[in-house]
Amino acid sequence: MNVSFMELVVIFGLALLLFGPEQLPQIARQVGKVLGDLRKGSAAIRREWYNAVYPPAQEIKREVTRYSSEINTLGREVFAKPDSVDNEKRNVPENGHPKEKES
Repeated sequence: MNVSFMELVVIFGLALLLFGPEQLPQIARQVGKVLGDLRKGSAAIRREWYNAVYPPAQEIKREVTRYSSEINTLGREVFAKPDSVDNEKRNVPENGHPKEKES
């Protein structure tokens, strides 16, 4: 909330006219105390929100990262061509029947 200097002067002048010079310091103290309490309360709410949301979110992020890593590993294993497949192809003639091993 941006308040210009001129707006502050007008607000101060109105407060001085409404409450008088005797009550103005007392009212300013009360306003300051209320604003301080509001700041403390909002800090406590932010802290509660952070403590309620951040740790579970971090746990979810760790789980997603772990599962993503596992899925990538499985994908590499599934799509990797094992050496045994190459060896079997070499022993199969063009007619599709495997060569018989000579004893």
